[in-house]
Amino acid sequence: MIKDKKIKIKDDENPKFNEKQNLPEKNIKSEDLEKLQREHEKIKDQLLRVNSDFQNFKRRIEKEKTEWIDVGQTKVIKTLLPFIDDLDLAMQNIKKEEFDEKTMSLLEGFLIIQKKLKKALKDLEIKQISTNGQFDPSLHEALMQVDSKEHESGQIVQVFSPGYLFKDKVLRHAKVSVAK
Repeated sequence: MIKDKKIKIKDDENPKFNEKQNLPEKNIKSEDLEKLQREHEKIKDQLLRVNSDFQNFKRRIEKEKTEWIDVGQTKVIKTLLPFIDDLDLAMQNIKKEEFDEKTMSLLEGFLIIQKKLKKALKDLEIKQISTNGQFDPSLHEALMQVDSKEHESGQIVQVFSPGYLFKDKVLRHAKVSVAK
């Protein structure tokens, strides 16, 4: 802390004033000057430390804020994924059937909704996990192993439920069957 130190001027002295600063000129002892300089350096060091601590605090708060937003988004997205899966499954099965014009226009509306959902997922940095090729335990969940002549051992044979990545972190593992 800065302590108020006053330089006493004797009554009989007539101080000369510095025209630029309007302060009295006074001979300051070198000991006092050194002491003031040390105190100045100490205060300057404290100020730099406080400023550094404050900058670190601001960075930490921003990082935590981003993490909390991601946690909130993750919770909402996880609750919506089963609905997206159901819509995808329904749209895959509908394509196999033939319908009249009214029903087809209704189905086209559902296709538009499905496309908008896929775009919204992409905009939120949510990607579907690739299920082509080798099984990766960090991305896929093997529900069963099956015999397959068309696939090599360890390759994904069938996808039961797609997996998703959120900002390159696994949101939900893809549920698959793997060749023996």
